[in-house]
Amino acid sequence: MGRRVTVIELPTALGAPPNEPRTAPELLRYSPGVQQLQTTTSITTTQIEMSQDYTAPVAGLSEMIKRTPSWPELSGVPVFFGGDHTASLASVNAITGAGETGLLWIDAHPDYNTRETSPSGNLHGMVLASLLGEGPRPEWQAQTLSETNIALVGVRRIDPGEMRRLRNSDISVYTMEDIRQDGLPTVLLDAWNVVTENTDHIHVSLDIDVFDPLLAPGVSTRVWNGLSAKEAKVLAEWIRRQDRTIDSMDVVELNPLMDQHKKTSDLAGRILQTMFVDG
Repeated sequence: MGRRVTVIELPTALGAPPNEPRTAPELLRYSPGVQQLQTTTSITTTQIEMSQDYTAPVAGLSEMIKRTPSWPELSGVPVFFGGDHTASLASVNAITGAGETGLLWIDAHPDYNTRETSPSGNLHGMVLASLLGEGPRPEWQAQTLSETNIALVGVRRIDPGEMRRLRNSDISVYTMEDIRQDGLPTVLLDAWNVVTENTDHIHVSLDIDVFDPLLAPGVSTRVWNGLSAKEAKVLAEWIRRQDRTIDSMDVVELNPLMDQHKKTSDLAGRILQTMFVDG
């Protein structure tokens, strides 16, 4: 049997091209892996409605954060289906009542830009910085999150301004080069030690673009030389086997318009099935 799961659907598209990721939560919900997961565990689904107004994304995102169920209201492991990565502003803030948070950020990008360093100005590239209080709105800051308990895994595209900021931070960064050199299990162990040290809650933020585009074409920002199919399986199984289990998770940046024969949504569903069903 698997762990009880509460799915919260957050169809955010505030940092990406309009409408592209908004249908992603529904596509994830009906992926074969999630459908199979429902036969082995209890899943409750909550849908958060988003404003159609893209002229005021900052205000819209703050409103979404307020409407997202908080930790005491949730039954089972909360798994948030985005949307773009701005969904994590809601998911991480939702669980801050659980105590000090360790954040395992699995992504091709650090998302650690600010308004000053971002080449594009897109909000989904500023999410991690916003969670640490350096974003456009102070209410986006996660009060129980600190740099020392954040580990980035699978990073392979870092903007120059982000690089300078990361070097001056206490965030632990594990690039694809590190994974190729040391192996994914070794990197995950190091990252796990970062997010579990003196923390009460572990949150995993999984950006689908961490996987190679040959495996996961359905993302808005493809970056080649990502995690392989074998490494996707290793990732899910490794996290499931740990004595200390994850407490919440989000799955973000699936872009159905870029997908090929539901290849990417099926991958995400299989990963979730592996992570939450006993092997």
